Amino acid sequence: MLRSFSRFGSDKCTRFFYTSRYVNTPKIQPSKSSQLLKSYFELGRFARPTGTWLLYLPCTWSIALAAPPGHLPDIYMLTLFGVGSILMRSAGCTINDMWDKKYDILVKRTKDRPLASGSLTFPQALLFLGAQLATSLVILLQLNWYSVFLGILSLVPVITYPLFKRITYWPQLVLGKNQCRIF
Repeated sequence: MLRSFSRFGSDKCTRFFYTSRYVNTPKIQPSKSSQLLKSYFELGRFARPTGTWLLYLPCTWSIALAAPPGHLPDIYMLTLFGVGSILMRSAGCTINDMWDKKYDILVKRTKDRPLASGSLTFPQALLFLGAQLATSLVILLQLNWYSVFLGILSLVPVITYPLFKRITYWPQLVLGKNQCRIF
């Protein structure tokens, strides 16, 4: 921002220029709580919704097919599955980061993740995971008991997926088996 001023009372009109870069303003640092929230947001990978969509779209399609002909799908069920998809996908990312912390530090692409960079501790991640799973359980208990059983059963591949990355080049096969119910 450039402004000019004239000095009055002199024969010559002297102009003074200033820009905003000369104004000393205090540097605003984010608060500790906002940095912590940002770290949790990154740990849950909420900014990258592709995994959530991969969980939610088949649910949406199934709920729409189960609706009576000529009626809209049940909004309550769509909401339950939507929130459940967000929470369970982020819980999977949290579990993955907890298992792979020592490997994430060594890889350029993953070294800035919250656990690898040290912006979150393991107990903080465990508490976050507990909150995600508890909220997901509340959502799951809104469904029938067969769905609750299948939901709890599907935790096994989610928890073991990071371990399969150590023994095979196709760890997604574990998740695919879960989706197809092939055991």
